[in-house]
Amino acid sequence: MTGATLILAPLRPPTERWEGVFEAVTDAIAALDVAVAQGVSACPPDVAGGVRSAMPMAADHLLVFACPADIGIFEAAPLLDYTEDEALRADVARFFRSASEAALALTPDIAWIVAHDWSPNARVRWAQGSVDDLVRFATSPGAWFTHFIHFADPRGPFVQGDDAWPFCFAVGRSTG
Repeated sequence: MTGATLILAPLRPPTERWEGVFEAVTDAIAALDVAVAQGVSACPPDVAGGVRSAMPMAADHLLVFACPADIGIFEAAPLLDYTEDEALRADVARFFRSASEAALALTPDIAWIVAHDWSPNARVRWAQGSVDDLVRFATSPGAWFTHFIHFADPRGPFVQGDDAWPFCFAVGRSTG
C-alpha cells in the first residue's frame, strides 16, 4: 500500500477536549518511528479534497501520520502493509493501540482512515469495533484492501487487492 495516507479523526465535531489529542497521541507513540502532523494541510493533494469534503468540521483537527518519521511526506506504508515479521507486527499493534487509547481518553469516538486517493465524491469503505478489534484488523493480511477474486484468468483464479477506495475503521464508546 505504498503511498497511502493514515489519518486519525474525530467522528463527531471536535470539542475543546480534542485539542489535547495531538499531544497525547504524540506522547503515546514517541518510542516508535512515526511522525504526526495536525490538519488537512499535511495530507497529500490527492487525499486532501476527499478529507475536506467528507469532514469539513474536522479538517483542521485530524492527525496525519508518517512512517518512517523522516520519510518527508505523510505516508505510512510500514504501518499498513502486512508483514510476517513478528517484531514489526508488534510495533503496528502497539502504534494503533497506544494512539487509539490516548485519543479515546479525550474524545468518545475516533476514526482511522486510510486513503491512497480520495476524491470528494468517493465512496468510503467502513468497519467499526473496539480497540482490540482495530488491532486485530490492522495486523491481519491485506486488512486495508478490498479483495477481488478473478476466476476467468487463463492462469487460473487469483486474488487481487485494491486500495482505490478510502477505508474508515471507527473506534469508540458508541461504535465498539
